[in-house]
Amino acid sequence: GEFSEGFAPVTMGGKAAIIKTDGTVVSTTAFDLIGEFHDGLAPACVTQSERCGYADQEGNLADRPGPAADAFSSP
Repeated sequence: GEFSEGFAPVTMGGKAAIIKTDGTVVSTTAFDLIGEFHDGLAPACVTQSERCGYADQEGNLADRPGPAADAFSSP
């Protein structure tokens, strides 16, 4: 993925993760999907627990109201 706000989604070992511009991996959650950061949050899903919400810049999944799952659907 592209860097936005100093972070980028990447795929590592078949799971999505978050890295900083220096290559440091910051997420500890094994995301299945993660989008780009905007206003400090990125849409993210963990399908094993059937949770979608927004990941913060430390890699925590916060359940917040909003169309997080819609960020992964095609127009």
